[in-house]
Parts: sequence; C-alpha cells; structure tokens
Amino acid sequence: MIRRRPFRRRPLFRRRIPPRPHPPGAPPPPPPLPPKAHRALARANGLMVDGQFTEAANIFRQLADKAQELDRPIRAADLMIRAARAHLAAGDASAAVKRAQQALLLFTRNGRVGRVPHLLARMTETLRNKNYHAEAEWHDTHTAECPYCGTVVKAP
Repeated sequence: MIRRRPFRRRPLFRRRIPPRPHPPGAPPPPPPLPPKAHRALARANGLMVDGQFTEAANIFRQLADKAQELDRPIRAADLMIRAARAHLAAGDASAAVKRAQQALLLFTRNGRVGRVPHLLARMTETLRNKNYHAEAEWHDTHTAECPYCGTVVKAP
C-alpha cells in the first residue's frame, strides 16, 4: 500500500521563475517611479480617498508636468487622466475637460491612438452622468461627437 502525504514539506531553497520577456512589437514596461514621485502619488491617492479632490488634482498635475519634463509622455497622459478625474470629482468640469484634452493629445502624439476612443467614450459618459452635457458634446471649438456613431468629428 502506497502511503500519501497530505502536506508536502517546502523545499529549503525555492527556484525563482525568470521574468517573461515582453512580446515583440509591444512597448517595454515603464521604468519604476523615483521614490519622491512615488510618495507624492501615494499622497494624491490618499487625498482622493479622503475626499480632498482639488489638492489631489494639483498633485497629479504636478506629477504629469514632471513626467513630461522627463520625457515620459504616456505616464504623463495617465497622470493627466487622474487629474481630470479629481477635477471632475471636485466639481470643476472645465478643468477636467482641459486635463482630459491634454491627455488625449499626448496619447495621439505618442502612438497610443487605440486608447483614445475608449477614453473619449468613458469621458463623455462620465460628464453626462454628472450632468455636464455641454462639456460632453463639444470637446473643443473644432471637434464634436457624432450622435450616430459616437466618434469625434472635426470641423472643416
């Protein structure tokens, strides 16, 4: 009769699994944040949880500006989106739209055009849910959203 152990002993030394290489054609993973920026990001996230949205938006904006200075445009765009969400939660729709437009511009300039339609749809949906219908319809003075398909239409 074979005796089975219900619990195995853990090996003394575990082998580490090597990290997977990123797929060809995909962008490399972003470098880690510097400690000072990481602390500021944690503080801004804490302010968002505490309901101090205006202060959090200012920190997100400062981090986005610093990321642009350090030539990290995608990270800057992500931080601009967070700043837009904080402005919208604070009730400042015009600042939220301004930050979101900056993020969309950064995404389109840096080859992340695929994120723009999804982000634009979420942005307009959120603005409509918060009863900012004028901001949801006109993204700026030269573009509008098509009522049939939902894409952005440029004025001639």
